[in-house]
Amino acid sequence: RTDQVLVPDPLGRNPTDRHFRTGDRMRIRLDGGFDFVGRRDRMVKSRGYRIELAEIEAALHTHPDVLEAMAVPVEDPERGTLVVGCVEARHGSELSGGELVVYLAGRIPGYMVPSRFDVRARLPRTSTGKVDGRKLADENAGPSASAVADAPATAAAHG
Repeated sequence: RTDQVLVPDPLGRNPTDRHFRTGDRMRIRLDGGFDFVGRRDRMVKSRGYRIELAEIEAALHTHPDVLEAMAVPVEDPERGTLVVGCVEARHGSELSGGELVVYLAGRIPGYMVPSRFDVRARLPRTSTGKVDGRKLADENAGPSASAVADAPATAAAHG
């Protein structure tokens, strides 16, 4: 594992130098500085904690009424980055954000439980059939989306 995260200097300046691979994706500027352009994994920092979104999704997938799940980060101007749990409920089931909070409380640390939930009959998909995380993040951003996502929801209500 150490060899996977400690790699030779990517610029080749000194063959004995090793660099730690953090998962951050950077662009090297002409002046030698760096611009942050994203992450290789899906880790976010929310409320002072580093959270791997895939861990939240894995816990949500264990709920018997969850067909599909995705955790997405959204920016809140007052609270910073928040995590929204987006869930596709099994046909005919009714899920609420409150039920999912209770369910997750025994499975993941409290700081990883999403700030709110968006429960739907069907999550949006990309042209390749994958859940469209960008669309979910866009739809859950802003004050009007917050009010809808904070309220208990059922699969039938979002048909």
